Amino acid sequence: MREAWEEAGIIVKITKDLGKVDEKRREEQFTIEAPRAAYHFFEAVVEKMEDEFPEMQKRDRKWMCYEDAVRELQKRPELLDALQRSSIARS
Repeated sequence: MREAWEEAGIIVKITKDLGKVDEKRREEQFTIEAPRAAYHFFEAVVEKMEDEFPEMQKRDRKWMCYEDAVRELQKRPELLDALQRSSIARS
């Protein structure tokens, strides 16, 4: 929930545990700045959205439908995996 606030300025209520997603990057893609990561995803409902939030200067908040999200996440397979586990409307 802290990540949602810091990165998007939203207060959420977790509604579903989507589980852990394995790292999808190849070994040669790991660096000191971007080491191997562990991912645990949750589905949530937005309860409140603020205009100002901690990372607003370095992040853009963008709402989109499922199909657009699938297109945007093609280079982030771990995020795409979590999206596909969710109960978001597919149409």
